[in-house]
Formats: sequence, structure tokens, C-alpha cells
Amino acid sequence: MAKLDTNSTLKRLRNRYRLVVMNEDTYEEVVKFRLSRLSVYIVMSSIFVVLTVLTVALIVFTPIKYYLPG
Repeated sequence: MAKLDTNSTLKRLRNRYRLVVMNEDTYEEVVKFRLSRLSVYIVMSSIFVVLTVLTVALIVFTPIKYYLPG
């Protein structure tokens, strides 16, 4: 199995990409974002953690816990 170079992996995560949303009729740029794979990964992970914490808090601190089995 080939060994991954840590430097190239980090470099690949930090490459910048542009996401452009365009109006289909006029081809006008409505909005554009500059993203990297690392920033997308961090945002998606943060959203997952926040949603998990909110779900657990909803179950623990409200009467919903009495309606769930187990």
C-alpha cells in the first residue's frame, strides 16, 4: 500500500476552490464563495456536533424522554 505524504495531503486540503451560483437566464453571478476542503470539513463537522448536542439536550431536559422506549 502506498504511503501518503503528509505535506501533500495538507496541501490538497488547503487548495482553494470557487463555488459560483449563477442566474440561468442571464448568466449573471448571483453569489460566489471561495472554499477549501478543510473549511467545508470543519463547517460540516461543527453542524453535526451542534445538531447532536441539541438533540441530546432536547431529550434529556424535556418530557420527551418519557415517551421514548428504553
